[in-house]
Amino acid sequence: MPAPFSSRPWLVLVLLGTSLLSMRCANPTARALPVRVELNIFSGLPNPSWELSPPEVQELERRLQGLPPRAQAVPGGGLGYSGFTVWNSSREPGAWQQVRVYQGVEITRGQEPTSYEDLHDLEGWLSEQARSRGHGEFVPGGD
Repeated sequence: MPAPFSSRPWLVLVLLGTSLLSMRCANPTARALPVRVELNIFSGLPNPSWELSPPEVQELERRLQGLPPRAQAVPGGGLGYSGFTVWNSSREPGAWQQVRVYQGVEITRGQEPTSYEDLHDLEGWLSEQARSRGHGEFVPGGD
C-alpha cells in the first residue's frame, strides 16, 4: 500500500497552502507589507534604513496614537542628523503613508501632512532602534 501522500504531491501543497492562509487570517494584525525606517543623516552616503518586525510595528502604531497637534511643522533637515522617516507600504484606506520624526511627529495620510507633539518619545524609541542596529554614532547621545 503506497504512503497516503506519495502519489498526490499536489494534495500536500494544497493542504500546506490552506494551513498558511488560515494562520494569516487568524492573525488580522499581521502585516504582509513592510514598514521601513530611514535614519536621515545627510552625510553624502546613502541613509541607513531597516524594516520593522511585526511587534515593532505594533509598538510604532501605539506610539502614534493620541498625539496632541502642534502649531508649527516638523523642521526640515540640513547636513547631519535630522531624525527619521518611516515608510508604510500598506495602501489600506486611511492608513498613513509616511511619518517624519524630528523634534516632533509629522504624519502623512493622503496629500497633506499633519504635525504633532512627540508625546510618546517616538524619536527616542527610533534612536534606540538605530543604536541596536549599529547606527548609534549617527543619533544624538549615540555611541
